[in-house]
Amino acid sequence: MPKATKKQGGSTKNKADSQPKYLGAKMSHGQLAFPGQMLVKQRGTKFHPGHNVGMGTDFTLFAKSVGFVSFRHSSVLPPGRKPSAAKQRKYIDVLPLNNDWSEGYQAKVAQMVQRRNEIRRQSLGLAAKFGKK
Repeated sequence: MPKATKKQGGSTKNKADSQPKYLGAKMSHGQLAFPGQMLVKQRGTKFHPGHNVGMGTDFTLFAKSVGFVSFRHSSVLPPGRKPSAAKQRKYIDVLPLNNDWSEGYQAKVAQMVQRRNEIRRQSLGLAAKFGKK
């Protein structure tokens, strides 16, 4: 029985791979968040923005003020629907800090936010373009 003189070329599967998207929660319940800090990166609205939380065009949730991150569930009833049509939604809130925290801590938070903004300006080259602010 004759044998093949050339190796058979089979098809390959799972050869191409896409880059990781790094989706998911970036902060957990009870952590201290600063304005502009990313809380969740997601596709669609798995989590909805709550108090002091904004949503970007790619559905990324970010903090709008200094505070502690809080996750909660809430049922939402669409208008004109039966109570059995209520949906459970997950919300993320940033609970603002009370005004009774010390002035030293307030200054430290302000310094941290200012330093973070300086680093962002330098990395994006905004200081050279628009001048130091």
